[in-house]
Amino acid sequence: SNGVSKVPVILVTRVQPGSAAFRLGLRGGDVIIGANRKRVGTVAELVALLRGSEHAVLNLLRGDFLLNIAVR
Repeated sequence: SNGVSKVPVILVTRVQPGSAAFRLGLRGGDVIIGANRKRVGTVAELVALLRGSEHAVLNLLRGDFLLNIAVR
């Protein structure tokens, strides 16, 4: 091992202007690390977490900044 811990994350590769993701504030290059302060590593985990919650906040990294984006 090279000493780098591999934590699964969701990389947002591309966001279509005008799409739902774009309107929420997601941008290409964002790294989604969780939702509602729980870690997620796959899109399936993210969808499952958001499905059961009335209020949802995405926790993501953009460059050196940690952002929280309310999705509903």
